[in-house]
Amino acid sequence: MKTLLILLLTFFVACSGDKNQISQETGPQQEATKIIISQAQSAQNDWSLKAAKAEFYDIQNQVRLYWPILIYNKNGVQDNTLKAKEGWFDISKNLIVMQGDVLISSLSEGFKINTAEVFYDTSKKEAWSITPIKMKRGKTTLNAKGFKATDNFNQIELFNQKTTLPKDMQDFKPAPLTLQEALNED
Repeated sequence: MKTLLILLLTFFVACSGDKNQISQETGPQQEATKIIISQAQSAQNDWSLKAAKAEFYDIQNQVRLYWPILIYNKNGVQDNTLKAKEGWFDISKNLIVMQGDVLISSLSEGFKINTAEVFYDTSKKEAWSITPIKMKRGKTTLNAKGFKATDNFNQIELFNQKTTLPKDMQDFKPAPLTLQEALNED
């Protein structure tokens, strides 16, 4: 009787996993390399999501991304980029998650943000992070415990920020980034 009880408990524990979690045992339904997913509300793309490799999980409507780059466009021109080691795109929730050494670069605002994880809601056009961030603009550095921003990063709310200003006020002017500088990590 004890053996039967132990076997039943083992069976119930093995079957009680999260049904929404992607099973690594079944694997993806499709794989692709060098993918591009984009959204356009007019003749120009609002954003494009590129990845070196993607795994599509049809049942959960999710795409796992390897080395993703999320590009925001302003007036049809590339303005902000988010790069990471990996990420997820949950199509049914309109949610993109970027994880692992995330670098956000803004050409128009002239800043870079480093963090571990960023979320982007494509329907609400909001980006946020709850992980510590380091933001640099010129020689000014901001440290914070997270942020919330519009998709074009022209409005950013930092949480629990600490600012380090340059000693020379001439260094306080923002340095404009070139496209190549924005795409390269420090």
